[in-house]
Amino acid sequence: LPRALGQSARPRAMIRPLGAGDAAAYAALSLEGIQTFPEAFLRTEAEAKAVPLEALARMLDGGRMHGAFDGDILVGFAGLEFRPWATAQHRAHIGPFYVTPSHQGTGLARRILDYAEGVALAQNVTQLELWVAVENLRARTLYTDFGFRAMGRMPGAVILDGRPRDDLFMVRDLTEPAPAPGGDGLRRLTRGDW
Repeated sequence: LPRALGQSARPRAMIRPLGAGDAAAYAALSLEGIQTFPEAFLRTEAEAKAVPLEALARMLDGGRMHGAFDGDILVGFAGLEFRPWATAQHRAHIGPFYVTPSHQGTGLARRILDYAEGVALAQNVTQLELWVAVENLRARTLYTDFGFRAMGRMPGAVILDGRPRDDLFMVRDLTEPAPAPGGDGLRRLTRGDW
């Protein structure tokens, strides 16, 4: 029955901030994400491979990346970047965001978003923001179900295989509760949906 509801019998993954010791695992999972969904990442495969592990370790020690672990294996991550300016400290940006295909559809992406929201709220953030490829319907559905609303479109955000691809700018107002799914597991449309 759990699989019929889109859930998995897997143990619950642990989510925590990534540190320098996670650099190799992060590099491997990031590369997997770029190879699997190149339109979802700003870096190319060659650019990702060119970053030394020491540089990744320093970046991870900055505390902006958070990872989900299934046992000792990194299976997902989300960046959470806070705005340093007094006039924008109420905002945080999510990205990059990735869950390995073997853990997609298990509810892990939603758990990572819940975690990121909790970290943001602890920093008095009231607005989460992200960019998502217009063509990435699965991610757009996840974000919409979590309460993000499309607020704008950036034409030609990236050029992949010689073709410009558009991104949507999505915002989640943390002063409003996340939409709750109905008894059938589907989220009900709200005033801000379109």
